[in-house]
Amino acid sequence: MIYQTSTLCRIPAEVLENIALEVTVLDPYGPPSGLIPLLCTCKHIGQLLAFKHTPDLYARVFRSRFDVAAAKRRFGPIAVQSSNLSKQLIIYCETLRDIKRGDIYSITVEGTLKSALFLALESDGKNAVQLQKAGLGDFVDRFVRERLRDTAPLCNGWPAESTVNAIALWLMWFTTTREQLQAETIEQRQQVIDLVLPYVVMPFRYPSAHAPANHFNMPLHTPSNISPSRVWSQRFPNSIPTAHGSFPLYRATSAVLEDVFHYDINLEFSRPLVTVAAKMLYFSRREILPIGVPPHLPFDRATAIALGHTHVRPTQADVHEVNAHQSVQMVPPPNWNYADTLSPSELDAMHQGLWTPTLTSASAMWDNDWNRSAFCFDPWSTPKMKGVTYTHGMFNGLWQGRMLVPDELHYRTLMRTGVRPPNFGEGNPHVTTVPVFMRLREHHCISPEQPVRVGGRGDHFDEGLSNAWMPKMRINEDNGICVVTDENGNKSSYHTYVPGKPSPHSEETCTSCIEHRERSEDDMRQRSAKLANPDVDMDMDMDIPAPDAEVESVFASVGLAHDYEMEEDDSEMEDDYEGSDVESMHADEVMHKDEVIEPQPARVKCDGIQDMFLTGETDMNHGQAWNHYIFYGRIRPWDGLIALVRVPRRVSGREDRHLGRWVFTGYIVGGKNFVGTWRALHQEDVGTPTWESAFCPSGWSPSSTPSDLRRAWARIPIKCVNSGLVLIPLLISAMQIPIVSPLADDPKAETTVKIIAGKVFDPYTLQLLDKRVITVSPVSGLITDIQPWSDSNDIQVCDDADTTVIDLRSLTVLAGFVDVHVHFFLHTYSETSWDDQVTKENLVERTVRATLHAKRTLMAGFTAVRDLGTEGAGDADISLRKCLSGAKPLIPGPRYFCANRAIVCTGSYGPKSSVHINQDGVEGITGAEVADGIEGCIKAVRRQVGAGADWIKVYANYGMRSRMTPVSSRAGQPSATFSTPELKAIIDTAHSYGVKVAAHATNEDTIQTLSDLGVDSLEHGLGVNAHNLHGNMKWAPTLAAYYTLGQDSDTWRDAKLAFTRAVSTGAENIVCGGDTGVFAHGENALEMQLMVKLGADWRKVLKWATLGGWECVRSTGWEGKIGAQRLARVEEMKEDRGTVGDNEVPFGAIRKGFAADIIATSGDFEQDFGSAVEASSILFVMKGGHVYKQDGSEKA
Repeated sequence: MIYQTSTLCRIPAEVLENIALEVTVLDPYGPPSGLIPLLCTCKHIGQLLAFKHTPDLYARVFRSRFDVAAAKRRFGPIAVQSSNLSKQLIIYCETLRDIKRGDIYSITVEGTLKSALFLALESDGKNAVQLQKAGLGDFVDRFVRERLRDTAPLCNGWPAESTVNAIALWLMWFTTTREQLQAETIEQRQQVIDLVLPYVVMPFRYPSAHAPANHFNMPLHTPSNISPSRVWSQRFPNSIPTAHGSFPLYRATSAVLEDVFHYDINLEFSRPLVTVAAKMLYFSRREILPIGVPPHLPFDRATAIALGHTHVRPTQADVHEVNAHQSVQMVPPPNWNYADTLSPSELDAMHQGLWTPTLTSASAMWDNDWNRSAFCFDPWSTPKMKGVTYTHGMFNGLWQGRMLVPDELHYRTLMRTGVRPPNFGEGNPHVTTVPVFMRLREHHCISPEQPVRVGGRGDHFDEGLSNAWMPKMRINEDNGICVVTDENGNKSSYHTYVPGKPSPHSEETCTSCIEHRERSEDDMRQRSAKLANPDVDMDMDMDIPAPDAEVESVFASVGLAHDYEMEEDDSEMEDDYEGSDVESMHADEVMHKDEVIEPQPARVKCDGIQDMFLTGETDMNHGQAWNHYIFYGRIRPWDGLIALVRVPRRVSGREDRHLGRWVFTGYIVGGKNFVGTWRALHQEDVGTPTWESAFCPSGWSPSSTPSDLRRAWARIPIKCVNSGLVLIPLLISAMQIPIVSPLADDPKAETTVKIIAGKVFDPYTLQLLDKRVITVSPVSGLITDIQPWSDSNDIQVCDDADTTVIDLRSLTVLAGFVDVHVHFFLHTYSETSWDDQVTKENLVERTVRATLHAKRTLMAGFTAVRDLGTEGAGDADISLRKCLSGAKPLIPGPRYFCANRAIVCTGSYGPKSSVHINQDGVEGITGAEVADGIEGCIKAVRRQVGAGADWIKVYANYGMRSRMTPVSSRAGQPSATFSTPELKAIIDTAHSYGVKVAAHATNEDTIQTLSDLGVDSLEHGLGVNAHNLHGNMKWAPTLAAYYTLGQDSDTWRDAKLAFTRAVSTGAENIVCGGDTGVFAHGENALEMQLMVKLGADWRKVLKWATLGGWECVRSTGWEGKIGAQRLARVEEMKEDRGTVGDNEVPFGAIRKGFAADIIATSGDFEQDFGSAVEASSILFVMKGGHVYKQDGSEKA
């Protein structure tokens, strides 16, 4: 063994690799050139850190410089093995080097652009920054301007639909920024427009879809008389020759498919559609210059109406709105530290390589586009592991953009001209830009429901594109269900997609889930049969034992833990490369696997969606400017192609077919832009070229969606005139377009409520936030968005009759209050004593009173309560909870958490008989449940849990010797009722079922015992101390009850002292619960008022009464690490009442994913807190997305 004299050479290999990694991190951009000096230190270190010997190191270098989440998500764990990442590092470093060199005429330029495209499509921030630093923007800009028409002479003067051209335009789009476009000169901008224009306006020459839009059912049917092995062109179904080639346009696999090694996987990848990138480049440059605003147009709609202009016609304000919105949303600027912006649930999904519809990382926005290129290249086949090509729900909402309309006569001439005319350009054929507005809703057909059949001739060629792949049908939307009835009377039901609304999908009835289950069972049976037969040659993958956890923990403590993900299935590298400079290695020197390995992404969980249907219309304000339309459409599952039919709307609201029909076909690109081709539906067959061109709208984000004024416009008197005009040229002054009156029977597009709040209290920061727009889904009952607004946003609010937008700008908005200690089956003791209520009022009367108490409580702004005992009314609270719960509760009231009957020991609690003094209660009525001994206590808890109690309440101390009070006041003082083993049995049994325990206790010793045993909630707690209050136990001091029963009493004095002492020590585990029922229901705010009067900060009191209330009453499912992870996933809005029930939805804060339990007060918390929380000041109450009180009045 050679002894190393150098200190550096004696460093352990693992530490040296860590040092090498840190060296590369010093300069994270481009190839890791910082390694070269270290590698050249000596031969020993050079060999030790050589590429062939340390794939783990170079995989770690890759992770530090490039993004890996998309690769794992799209290809599976094999892509991120250390050997694969290290090889990909070579390829990407070489790509960045070639881009930086800037040689657009290099023979390897196509490969360089291809790798750059992969970098862009996989970017979560790092890749895009690397490309930016390398100068990709200038590189592709020069390539497009100088080389896009290289092969045009061979194509009759038209630019080629080649792989290099397609990738160059896509990369040009990826690197386009608004600032760059504004910096272009007019000549530079026009040059790009002229270069891409053929791709934009000639859909008869350049494909706009991965398979022609006349097909819906994919893969295509091959006639029995044609062998699948025959030449591709002979398999074309009914294509006809034109001056520009065969039509419809089928992309030959041999022409579009590329075999590439990517992450050492032999991958089949088809070039992206050149027309899609060209359209985005065109529209983004055309809209840089705003449309001129004709001065003769009315200033706005109100001015137009005042002038008597009630027909369809744009105003100056309408034109300004068109100019203000980008038809094409740019790729967002990259963020190197993107992972810091993700929620814990998104980080978890990223590390696991899972695709979910809620992923918001940059690369996830391109998953659909990637999957189209990776899987949708052969219309006659579909790969088994095809990824998702359309993310459900992303087409919901308002879309605005522009469509390009060429002169029809010149356009048809161009279709018949194979050679590029010398004067071809935007003037030939003359093109006009027209605004496009559409508000759309997405509907899903969920298995086992059968979708509506396809339309067309039924010959596998014409599948009804002219009617969005639908047969003749009627559409009826009502209450979240869209029913489609075809001409034969067959009905198909589709569920309207609403963010946060639970899916009706059931694994028990879904045919796909059943088939998957049966296949899994068959596989299991086959494995079992093989295991049972020892003669069978078994070739099974054996589990590899994990590294020793204890050993690895030592390495982890010094930052040297192995990445198991990279270690998985790594073997000795076969690469015999001897060099040590990672920059000098070439991609073609890297050894690859010979076999073709298909990408194997994680299986996407079945959602049961059989079909996706679309409906929509123009908003009233947009229709009044640009004409009114209805829309309906369908989404092709094979590649996510959308077909959307647009039809002008008549006064009655039905289609006015003689005005013309249009079908828009295209894809959602990057999750933001709807890019494609419109086609005028004349008499031409779908297999014949016709008048068509490009369009590109983009979706409005929830925060920027303007208020829908549809119903407000419905009250405006409108003149209706008839006209045969089909298309509106932009801003023609003499425009007189037929108005479409809003319908009484128009399907309701409103699926959200927007609350415009002047101030919002945030219990997390204890701040009053100015000006927020709160978006609520009445269907799911959740808050779906919160965004700021300012006066410059031009927030428009409908009048009082408009229930879509709720104007609370003059009020302070906050989450509904939570009272954690009420007794709905009791009423104020000043009316009737507790004994008389329990023993003399019958159950019917007490239940009726309870319903009134529930309503009064809700109207006072308390949207959730915990009822700690029916006090002699038995199990009535369980039934009352049912009446108060659900989307449409039988009676109005708060969320209701009930504890059924308090558990007491013999001889303690209950009314006292003066005749039978040795009996519990009066005539068997105790007001609680008596339990003694460990077994008795366990049995009582089990009975109440089985009955449906949310909580268990126990009287841990009480006046056992209360009858001694007349002769000995000390003997009548409260004392412990249960032994410590009994209390432990109660608490442990309840916790074993996931149920929390509230304890009535006042003595310091009893409170300490309860705290040690892990009780969840302490009621009253006169003897509480600072140590108790800084644990996990919540404390409800019930000040209001003591205050009501006697302001001169010793107990009120003790209650005040306990509370002020707790506040002075900084106690935070306080909650608001007044023991309401001792005093009047509806006056629950008395507890908060007393807290502030006794010195508590009003901000903390509001937190205790909102978020703190939920943290107290919530189930154990929200506690601990699991609860924290669950809370982190709340923004995915999967906790709605339809999924988990009313009492499992988070509430207590104005926060995305929380329940829409929202109130508003006219008072000023800072100036007069007591008045601000009074029931009379609570002017607005919403629970679960339903408004119960508005403008101070109860709502039906």
